[in-house]
Amino acid sequence: MVFKDLESINVHEDIKLGLPSRDQYIENYITSLRNAAKAGIEMGCYNFMPVFDWTRTELAKPL
Repeated sequence: MVFKDLESINVHEDIKLGLPSRDQYIENYITSLRNAAKAGIEMGCYNFMPVFDWTRTELAKPL
């Protein structure tokens, strides 16, 4: 199996809230993106959700 995309690299709450410590977390995020690129990941999907990364109405529902 080959992965070419990556979804939801964690975006720290301090970035979202614009707190003074955000700059270090932005640098960490950039480092994560660069490391993903070195591993062959060609696309990153940013998912901005303030509380949950993702959710479904019924987790037990067959796909």
